[in-house]
Amino acid sequence: MKTKETSSNITFSPKSFIRRAFIVMLSSEVFILLSDLFLNHQRWISSRPLRRFFNITREDSLANWFSSMQSLLVALVLLAIFIVVINQKKTSKKSWGWLLIGFFFAFMSLDDGSKLHERIGSYFGDLSESGGFLMSLFDLLPSYGWQIILGPVFIFIGLYIAWFLWRQLRTKKQICYVAFALILFAVAMGLDFVEGLDIASMDDYKHYMKAVEEFFEMFANTLFLVTFLDYLFYQQKKIQINLEGDRRVV
Repeated sequence: MKTKETSSNITFSPKSFIRRAFIVMLSSEVFILLSDLFLNHQRWISSRPLRRFFNITREDSLANWFSSMQSLLVALVLLAIFIVVINQKKTSKKSWGWLLIGFFFAFMSLDDGSKLHERIGSYFGDLSESGGFLMSLFDLLPSYGWQIILGPVFIFIGLYIAWFLWRQLRTKKQICYVAFALILFAVAMGLDFVEGLDIASMDDYKHYMKAVEEFFEMFANTLFLVTFLDYLFYQQKKIQINLEGDRRVV
């Protein structure tokens, strides 16, 4: 029995791949939004458990799973960029920014899947009931408690991402995508603040606001994803992957 080495090549166009990834992501997000509005909120489905599956406001829904996986995918692409930059011997402090931003998106993936920021807010809210500085702090904010704790952190990270990517991105298109994504995140955070206000006249509209908020966050992640993929494959017209293996010949 002889062993013969075999190989096969997989070739793809990064530009076409990124365009298809954008279409798939955006189509999925539109489907999730419309499914929530019609199948769930308008009750086109009579089954309550199935409506919950499409309910964009729930943490155990299709939308939450999609958003969590999307953030994780962005984090993995950022990790790939960091590895490429390090292998190119660009070991300056700037190159570590890719890893830091990757950790942020990994945190966002964890947060989407575990309601982490809400739990942190509830924890500090319970502590504030004992009085003191925390109670005064929470009394200043009429909305969700997590925003007084993590809101400044998210704003700082957003500013850092804007500063770092402004210095690192290679094309105006990449910069515009990131700028639009950050604006969408800021608007989503503002909508979340409004949702937390105790205004009875807004109760009938809060579900729609939440749906728009979640859609903006998912679309922002899509813009980040295609931007980072474009950065990773910059000036690569074609990419060829070699698959090598052994084949036994009798």
